[in-house]
Amino acid sequence: MIPSNPTPAPVSSRLCLLLILTLLTVTACAINNPPPERGTWIDVRTAAEYDDGHVSFAHHIPHQDILAGVRELGLARDEPILVYCGSGRRAGLARDTLLAAGYTDVENLGGIDDALERAGEDTAQAGESAGD
Repeated sequence: MIPSNPTPAPVSSRLCLLLILTLLTVTACAINNPPPERGTWIDVRTAAEYDDGHVSFAHHIPHQDILAGVRELGLARDEPILVYCGSGRRAGLARDTLLAAGYTDVENLGGIDDALERAGEDTAQAGESAGD
């Protein structure tokens, strides 16, 4: 009597297909939603401006409170900090304040549109997920 070879169960081929589809989905999500650039993103506009839309992972610290706010976040002086506002002017003031206080890696991203573009988000996404 010749032993019969059991045929693989259809479940295993379905499992492989499910795994492949899951990997493709995760890859597509990673491409469409890249992780934020290294560092801490801070929106230095007013609360009303922030509430109207912001980079989804950005913290909110008004520019006049930037030093106290960054200290409250517990950021190291050499940690990358990226600031933005409506046009870039208040972000420039915030950057200057942080540099004068000894923070060494502070970048002015410019205005909200520049920040959204750099973050890979659009205005329709802005504000969907709040930072602090």
